[in-house]
Amino acid sequence: MIQRLATARRGRARDLVEQDGLTAIFLGVTAIEAFTNIYIRTVAEEPQFAHARPSLLDAVSDESRMGVERKLRLLASNAFNSSIREADPRWTEFQRLLGTRNSFVHFRSSYQTVSLPGITLAGLADTSIYANLSDETPSWVLACIRGIVELVGLARGAAPEQLRGFVHGQIGLLQP
Repeated sequence: MIQRLATARRGRARDLVEQDGLTAIFLGVTAIEAFTNIYIRTVAEEPQFAHARPSLLDAVSDESRMGVERKLRLLASNAFNSSIREADPRWTEFQRLLGTRNSFVHFRSSYQTVSLPGITLAGLADTSIYANLSDETPSWVLACIRGIVELVGLARGAAPEQLRGFVHGQIGLLQP
């Protein structure tokens, strides 16, 4: 779906750009969360990572309230004895994606009041964040997804030249 949105015709009506951008953002974060949970469960069953199995399964249990960022750090440190490269632009773009999604989910009130004859509207939603959505938003989201999977591959020990295959094998995306 996000790939389809990323290849949509440019120059479309603003409302379609916003709808597609917002859809891509929500689906992108969901895809990263799903990948993380499934990959953690898969790694937990691999014999070479038996030492990390309890902590990994706790992280993805129904009772866990652990966020995706923390799960990714835990996977890298506990299973792979490595770390997620948080200074890497792929991580910072992922954090920007999460922040963007959170801005839409937890919108802000503008605290403005509009009065018309017979009606007063107070505490309007601040919708200025929609102005940040563009035809490029779905492509950016795809790059964020790809980037997180690459960082997991690197944490696991994949060489940079192996990342294309790792990403394709895990989530089916090919590099652009």
